[in-house]
Amino acid sequence: MLRRRFFSKPYESSRVLVVGGGFAGTAVCKRLQSSFNTTLLTNETYFEFSPSILRATVEPEHFQHIQISYADLLDDTSVVTGLALDIDPVRKQVATTVGAVPYDYLVVCTGSSSRPPHACRNAIPAYDGANLQPSYAQLMDVNCASVVIIGGGVVGVELAAELLETFPTKRVSIITSAETLLTRSPPGVVRYCLRFLEQFSDRFALYLNCKVKSVKGNVYETTNGDQVVGDMAYFCTGIQPNVSVFRSHFEDSIKVGGWVSVRPSLQLDTIVENSSVVFVAGDLIDVHEEKLAQTAQAHASVVASNIMRLEATRRSRRSRASGQLVEYRTTLRPMLISMGKYEGVLVWGSLFFTGLIPSLMKEFVEWKETNGF
Repeated sequence: MLRRRFFSKPYESSRVLVVGGGFAGTAVCKRLQSSFNTTLLTNETYFEFSPSILRATVEPEHFQHIQISYADLLDDTSVVTGLALDIDPVRKQVATTVGAVPYDYLVVCTGSSSRPPHACRNAIPAYDGANLQPSYAQLMDVNCASVVIIGGGVVGVELAAELLETFPTKRVSIITSAETLLTRSPPGVVRYCLRFLEQFSDRFALYLNCKVKSVKGNVYETTNGDQVVGDMAYFCTGIQPNVSVFRSHFEDSIKVGGWVSVRPSLQLDTIVENSSVVFVAGDLIDVHEEKLAQTAQAHASVVASNIMRLEATRRSRRSRASGQLVEYRTTLRPMLISMGKYEGVLVWGSLFFTGLIPSLMKEFVEWKETNGF
């Protein structure tokens, strides 16, 4: 708040509207709030450190450590709680459930979500605390003896490890359409994670190369004919980008799979009027890379730099260099996979390191992001 009292913002008359309060959105606000009139539009009142939500699923008290009020996180950004409905590029405003919000620069970081298919409609999407936090009561129910996990990627494997380690009497089954777990990971990582899960062989089952065909009561029938018992289920696959806000005026930017096409500067790739001030960051952009928190933050850095450059150019035509926009370039980034509370894997391309240290590294990253994001 001291910044507000003693320092004026160089671009205070210019409005930056950020839609979505995940890693990308909050990082953009952090970088620009000292220079612009910055507003965050989000449907939550708190930022959530999503890499730790699976740990919090089995230790619900941990949610209080990974959910931080935007009021505490962003000390010079106005926060509007509501849903974005549509972008009007002509009027430069976003229609929301709480009214229209104007902008001079717009950054869309609406992320992705998981929508279980009809056959798995009762499964709990395992991608945010709002869905996972209430599931603890079901896990603690004495009648819940078995859990089905649909999806064998990082989320499904991490959740299986947490459940097997925390609940010593529950049976956990993973159903995946792939030929193996963690299909985008090196073979050594797959073997390590599988060995961890198979130490609970009396309670763990893996069903490969199949999907859920139907659900009758607590029995999940697979396309291979397996009958898998699950008193509750988690859906851990098939994320879809949240692009509804683009459909009215920017349909040409939505590509196959629902991803949003962007220029190297992370500006929306379209010929629609005033699109040069519309940026996109986070999970929903059409860039082939792992959808990681650190990737979203890298997007945010490029977006913030380019907004600063565009504004500097607009205010001073004498400086052509200020208008040269930064280009986002994908790069290999490390990834941490938790296997229960005390084991994990650090993966960096084809290299990996296992054991306690990666687990401690993930705890450090959580502490760093939630205390000094």
